[in-house]
Amino acid sequence: MTTNITDSLWRADVRAQRFSNASIPEPNGESLNGSLYGITTIMANTSQFPVNTTEFRLSPRIPLSSSVVLIILYTLTTLAALLGNSIVIVVFAKGRRSNSDLKHFLINLAIADLIMAIFCIPFTFAYQITDNWIFSDFMCPLVQGCQVVSVTASVSTNTAIGIDRLIAVKFPLRRRVTDSRSKVFIVGIWIFAISLGVIPFFMCRTIPKEDGRVSCEEVFLDEDGRVVYGFFITIVTYFLPVTILSVTYTMIGRLLWRHKLPGNADDHRDATQLKAKRKKYHYQLHIVSMFCLSLFYNLLVHDFLRHKVTP
Repeated sequence: MTTNITDSLWRADVRAQRFSNASIPEPNGESLNGSLYGITTIMANTSQFPVNTTEFRLSPRIPLSSSVVLIILYTLTTLAALLGNSIVIVVFAKGRRSNSDLKHFLINLAIADLIMAIFCIPFTFAYQITDNWIFSDFMCPLVQGCQVVSVTASVSTNTAIGIDRLIAVKFPLRRRVTDSRSKVFIVGIWIFAISLGVIPFFMCRTIPKEDGRVSCEEVFLDEDGRVVYGFFITIVTYFLPVTILSVTYTMIGRLLWRHKLPGNADDHRDATQLKAKRKKYHYQLHIVSMFCLSLFYNLLVHDFLRHKVTP
């Protein structure tokens, strides 16, 4: 009996020493990645969402503090895009005072932005912050295709708005684009956008890397095909629309500063209307300029620097 008690006390003392000698890991970026890995793995066992959570780790290229800031910014951007564009659609579709001749174009622009906010931004952000495609193989071409569709529809709609504004300023007494004609234009915009979006849907694939990560990118037979495709998309979705918008808004600016309103002369009326038109012109010009600059940055970083596309 005494021997059993002594043996039990000895074992308890050994366990206590082992516990006291155990080291507690410091909370750092690696341990946080491990925690995220464990949490996400548990979630994967109880969820049907198509995510490859066994490889969910923050990218070592991005510091932990920067990752937190990016998560906050991307979340706010996505929520703002969802809320803002939804309000635009409701106001112009149901509002009693939404009789603007650009109503259909603005609704179309909001729909294109919603596609980007729902099908592109969350997945692209997760891909960038983890440096790993954690979603299913099917989502890779779907996200890339939706991104091309959204960008093409937005660019084409902005181009159509610029042309419509030029017609409105140059021929103020002539009837501009009617509702039925604008709907035909919008259908053509979506046919064009979807036709371009089909290309990455068939070309994008998930590619396993040697370090265990997975990339989502276009697969080409050779590097020349990648270069041709990159320049084709860049010209069609950026340089051509920007050229058209530059010409149209330059002509609009010259007409607004030199044009005399038709009808009987009325200095006060003419000055008021001209001031309102110039203000509206400045507003639209700023929007188009920001859109062109942001799209150029995306093309430069994503298509040229990341893939090292060179002429």
